[in-house]
Amino acid sequence: MSLKTENVERPLKALIEKLPHIAKLVLDRCISRSSQASTHPDYTVNIDISLLDPGPGDPFYAPAVMAEQKREDLLKHPVSQTSVKKNWSSLGKPSYIFNIFLFVIYVVLFTVFIITERMEVKIYSRSQPNASKELDKLLNNRSSASNVIPIIVLIFTITNILKEIWQLYALGLGYFKDLANLVEWGIFASLLVFVVPFLAEENLYVNTDVLWSSGVVALFLSYVNVILYARRIGQAGLYVSMYLEVLKTFCKVILVFAVFLLSWVLVFLVLLKEEVR
Repeated sequence: MSLKTENVERPLKALIEKLPHIAKLVLDRCISRSSQASTHPDYTVNIDISLLDPGPGDPFYAPAVMAEQKREDLLKHPVSQTSVKKNWSSLGKPSYIFNIFLFVIYVVLFTVFIITERMEVKIYSRSQPNASKELDKLLNNRSSASNVIPIIVLIFTITNILKEIWQLYALGLGYFKDLANLVEWGIFASLLVFVVPFLAEENLYVNTDVLWSSGVVALFLSYVNVILYARRIGQAGLYVSMYLEVLKTFCKVILVFAVFLLSWVLVFLVLLKEEVR
């Protein structure tokens, strides 16, 4: 089953694509159980994943083919789950935790920075002349120590934008199916808008609201992304997944309710336009 020549594709790959029910039977044969009863202390279950993941010298990885072909039943098979968990523990989990660690450091630094800067300024209405003066005073009268965090945030942002561009190139349109990718683009775009004036030490926007609006968007989306990162961390991932499912259902209900409410508004507009208020 693992045989492969230059002109013939791997049999298991063909079974996953064309005959998934046969592929399931093949996976069943990769599980061997000892002859003792399941309640016996020496009872063992051996799962051979070499057919799905031949090793580092072979690029073939069966679960990836299953995901590409949307074979959910095969992905849920114990052999497939064992292979995915093994690769996650040895390769994916360390890098994932490292990325979370870096992102949490950024969130802490950015939170401290935006709260500190906000305490130093009063936000006036755009119609008041003090609006621009307050912002100019904040940007011009800054210590060298207070410029360290914007530089770190800028480096973090540029590095992650390059990483996202590489992922977009690698995944193609499938990149946009992950909500976390869209959230991260929102974070990086709003971060650039917020941080650049602090590095330039001058107000770059005609509207002073742009600076703080972009800052609060970046802050909010950063904490949303922390929650999305937690999807793959132990029991926390279960609660995050439940929350996201409830949120999706809530949005669908609100959408239906909004259409119903709009219909009532239009009906009363047509019937009661001339009524004295």
